[in-house]
Amino acid sequence: TGTFKVFSHDSATGETIFEAPPGGAGLSSQTIDQVVSEAKKHGVKVGLCIGGGDVFAPFQYLVINGKVDAFADHVRDFAVAHNLDEINIDWERPKNQWDPGRAETIFSALSARLKPHGIELTAAWTASASATYALDAARRCRPFTDAVYVMSYAPTLASFQQRFELYTKPEAQGGQGYPPEKVCPGLQFFGRDDARTLTKTYSQLVDLAGGDIDPALNSMVVDGKTLKFTGQNQLSSICDYSKLVDAGLMIWEIGQDADPAHDDALSGVLLDELGTTSNTATPHWWLRKHGITEDFENAVLQDPDGDDQTTGDEHIADTDPLDPLSRLEVRPLPDAVQFATRPERYYTLFASTNLSTGTWTPLPGHPLEGTGTAVTEPYDPDLPRCFYRLGVSLADGPSTP
Repeated sequence: TGTFKVFSHDSATGETIFEAPPGGAGLSSQTIDQVVSEAKKHGVKVGLCIGGGDVFAPFQYLVINGKVDAFADHVRDFAVAHNLDEINIDWERPKNQWDPGRAETIFSALSARLKPHGIELTAAWTASASATYALDAARRCRPFTDAVYVMSYAPTLASFQQRFELYTKPEAQGGQGYPPEKVCPGLQFFGRDDARTLTKTYSQLVDLAGGDIDPALNSMVVDGKTLKFTGQNQLSSICDYSKLVDAGLMIWEIGQDADPAHDDALSGVLLDELGTTSNTATPHWWLRKHGITEDFENAVLQDPDGDDQTTGDEHIADTDPLDPLSRLEVRPLPDAVQFATRPERYYTLFASTNLSTGTWTPLPGHPLEGTGTAVTEPYDPDLPRCFYRLGVSLADGPSTP
């Protein structure tokens, strides 16, 4: 909807300006407050992006003119005043050998001012492996960066994987050394030709396809030009890969998908991919991972593998809903009981001496966080008999037996 100018640079005078001039383009402070307030109602975080793909001189001159501290103070005050969650520095393409050091100076100053207020500092850098200055800047700014957005206009799963690996490989292997959870490879949300002379929103592409676009389609010829975009199947694959490797996913120009209510609008596909069932809160991506691709609300209530555990329950246990041998269970051993665990799950083993009138009591030390290995609990030698039940949950805390 617009950009509120926090700073700009006058190349003629070398002056750095920290507010949009009267009548300048951008959002008003009042509009920003309205956007933030509405977003917070829905649990959506709001950040401010400073810069852009072709912006570099203002960043350079912040350092050259000694304005870094003034800039950092202003950004902090602005972020705090408008209740922002994030400041993003979009200096995608540093231009020379001095720019990585300048970037480090700017990020260090911003980090020192934003961290005490719980405001995240993120960066957007180019995805090109040959962009020496950008990669050097990304490495030098890593200690101050909460997340990095890796920019690219190649809307394919292979490209997404390459960008992720470029930024997560150790420095000794030619990478940037970022933790996977801090890396968010990006992809565009619209169709555009390589020469950047023609752009169409995804909804416009759907209309040009007659209202029903092939989900496998990633390009379309319009007015003699080939427009590339991220198709529905490609986006689903990228979402699955992102979850698999614990990466983030950054999509820009989401506003260009003009009609999200359209059945084939890409924003609808994204929301479906990241959505959950209303009855059991089972993620759609998890269901697709296990071969369930439709009628999610009903599917989570079924038991397709006949192991007496519904698909929704198998998500909580992170077992395979289509494999009867993959199930949550307690196995008796000669002198102990044993159960398998999965990461990101919490387990509570309950014991009772009487199935009719006894109470179920958690064993000492439970709940336990799953590690992917089996847990063995020895029998209590002081009890003549004992019954066990196992509970599992997604959050730390006692489960219901």
